[in-house]
Parts: sequence; C-alpha cells; structure tokens
Amino acid sequence: MLRNIPNRVDFEDLKLFLDETSGGHYDFSYLRIDFSNNLNVGYAFVNFVRPEFITNFVERRVGKEWNMYGSLKKCEVSYATIQGIDCLLAKFRNSVVMEEIPRYRPKLWYHVDSQDLPTIGGLPDLDAIGTEVAFPPPNNEQKRRRSRDNAGTIGLFPPRRGRGGYGSNYREGQYDRGTSFAIAEERQIEEQRQLRYNERRAIGYHGNDRVHHHYGYRNRGGYHQQLRFRNGRNYDDEEDDYFDENDPSFRRGNRHFDYRR
Repeated sequence: MLRNIPNRVDFEDLKLFLDETSGGHYDFSYLRIDFSNNLNVGYAFVNFVRPEFITNFVERRVGKEWNMYGSLKKCEVSYATIQGIDCLLAKFRNSVVMEEIPRYRPKLWYHVDSQDLPTIGGLPDLDAIGTEVAFPPPNNEQKRRRSRDNAGTIGLFPPRRGRGGYGSNYREGQYDRGTSFAIAEERQIEEQRQLRYNERRAIGYHGNDRVHHHYGYRNRGGYHQQLRFRNGRNYDDEEDDYFDENDPSFRRGNRHFDYRR
C-alpha cells in the first residue's frame, strides 16, 4: 500500500510515478477516491509481481518527496490486508466501484511475467507491457448486490470525517458519482428537494411589526442560490450586503441547505 499521496494526484499521475522506477513490475493498482470531491484519499494499492521488485521500489522511492502539485509529502508504504492478485480480483470484480467511471476504478496491467501478452506474428508483443488489461466481469451477483446496498448506506470508501446533516453514514442515493444511474438519480433528488423547498416557504408578509422573509430559487451558472425578497425587492448576495451568513437559515457548504458554492 502506498501512503501519504498528495490528494490532487490522479491514477495517471500515479502510474507515471510508478513507471519511472517500476515499469512492468506490477499487475494491479487502485487509487482510492473520495467521491464527495473527486480527490484521492491519500493512499493506493499496488501489487508487485515479485518480492525483489518491492525492494527496488522501496529503496528508490520511500522517504522521498512526491514532487507533484507543490506538495512536500514523502512517499510511505505499508502492507495491505489483502495480498496477491487472486485475492484482489476476488474482492474488486464484484464491487460496485467497477460501476464508476473508468478513471476511478481498480486497474490491471500487463507486466514482465505476463503469460497472455498480445502477439504480433506469433511472438509476444513486449510493447504491451505496462498497458491496461481488461478487468474480469463479476461472477457473484449476491456479492455485487451486497456491495451496491452498502454503497447506498455508507458510500464507497467514505472519508474519515462526517459530512452533512445526517452524519457520515448517510447516502441520498444507492449509486456513487460517475455512472449513468448516479447522474439520473442525482437530478431526480435535486428536483424533489427544490419542490419541497418551495412548498415549505410562504410568501413574505408584514405582521406584529416584523418583516417576514421569503426565500426563493434562482439557477445561475450551475449553482443554486438563495435570494432574499424583502418588501418586494430582490437582494442578491453578490451585489448587496443583505445576504447575512449569520442568518440561521443560511449555511454555506451544507448540502442539506439550498445554497451551494
């Protein structure tokens, strides 16, 4: 397991980093992602095909800076609880993470010991070493269904800190970001949230010498922004100072409120 990875590193950056010292020496890699921000969570799994390849990587990389995105983090390694390509395949081929967009999935690679390299003129194509191998399809529908149900409850590999008003174990939908199922479901959830919001709010009125406010929706630039209607006049937070962050109805960054940045 590779640890202390700069969070902006993606799977392509990680492969370049590995190939500089260990090209063709590993058959599996998986950079875990926090789907709330599409950044990695700081560690990845890599399976080297020979023990001496691990030693070579440790000597050349561990304790040295990543030198990516201005980060001063240094590469660290530790043993993962799952060892060996067979165990990794058994775990991930039936995981719902394989329904994510390709860049977020576990990857298999041709390596120097591959017995199934593509051939050219009857000879193995050595140029294929280091290129991606198709991941085997799921072979256990029960495990697949259980993985999808777990993703609907706690998400795929959630961050350590809790998010949102329902805590770290809350998921709005049963799919994670990146799949066509997730896109359609997220759109439906947002439409329902907007409808419920509009139904809860009443038109502003005067009473008991107090001004009551009405909050409404307006879509702008892909974000949902609240506008305050006071005495029939609109005050936009980008133009005036009437949008008060101390107002209890205003919470920046909370996905259960309707203002998002």
